[in-house]
Amino acid sequence: MRKDARAVENPISAIFDLAEEVTEQHPKFKRLVKYATVFIAAWLFVDFLFIVSFRPITFPFLLFLFASLFLLRWFNATTARAILISVATVNTFLILLLFWRPDVILLGGILTGLFILGIILLNLIHEIRTFFDYYWIRFRVIKSVRDEDPVMYIPKGESSVQRVLSFLAQRSPDLTKHFSAPGAIMTPAILKGRGQFFYQFDAYASRRSGSLWRVLKLGYPGYAIYIKSFAEKPRLQDLTALKGAVEEITAFTKLPPRRVIALWTRKSEETLDDDAYDFLTGEAGVIRGGVSLMNCSLELISENPDGTYDFIPYVSDVPSRQR
Repeated sequence: MRKDARAVENPISAIFDLAEEVTEQHPKFKRLVKYATVFIAAWLFVDFLFIVSFRPITFPFLLFLFASLFLLRWFNATTARAILISVATVNTFLILLLFWRPDVILLGGILTGLFILGIILLNLIHEIRTFFDYYWIRFRVIKSVRDEDPVMYIPKGESSVQRVLSFLAQRSPDLTKHFSAPGAIMTPAILKGRGQFFYQFDAYASRRSGSLWRVLKLGYPGYAIYIKSFAEKPRLQDLTALKGAVEEITAFTKLPPRRVIALWTRKSEETLDDDAYDFLTGEAGVIRGGVSLMNCSLELISENPDGTYDFIPYVSDVPSRQR
């Protein structure tokens, strides 16, 4: 029996318990979404066959209609969405014109309307699935941070870059394996961007994406880790330049960033400027690869004189995207 939803003892623990209860339902929810997607996709295929059987000439217009509405899920820009909606509207009008006979106009209108409704439902299901996936990952990250030791000690190493690489490897078994492979880490690295410019980093590690990802954006996307060290405290323009460089390189390599680290060896009395702090806590590097979005926050890791690390923001080792 469920508890009375109005009964609350400790608000903070109750919020976390509620999040845990929702997260436990994630596998069941994913199955429901999968079944609904298959059902609607099957109906769309049958509806498509019905329309084409009545008017074979509608075949290319239906394809354009499907493509324009289906692609809306990946475009947030107003101009791009307006173009896609215009294309869908024109194709809908042309399909209805091809049914412009008294004996089939009503049937054509109903079938076309249901076809459009099915595509819209697929897009809505995609948005719901994306929201719950984000919620599930976000909960795992918050839980992992809560369970972490609040003090992170700097491992031994010849340089700050070697030390932070060791720190990353210690906290992630898959990185330990990948870092040990020949050529997995470049120190330093000069990387080419989309605009044929070259950018220098103190360390770069990557893993190649799978064949299905490169062709269909399915499967394992691979990853890239960028580390840029700063002898002095990084300023806003330094962080902005670092974010822009990673976006340019990602657009060229098509590898989503797993970590983007600005590494700073801090002196005892130094503090970060307010505008740089606001940029780190408020800006996520949005990396575009085709029509998919991969988010990775720019992270400042500071080496303190007392042998500990500070993080702005703290980026958990929980993957930011499901594999």
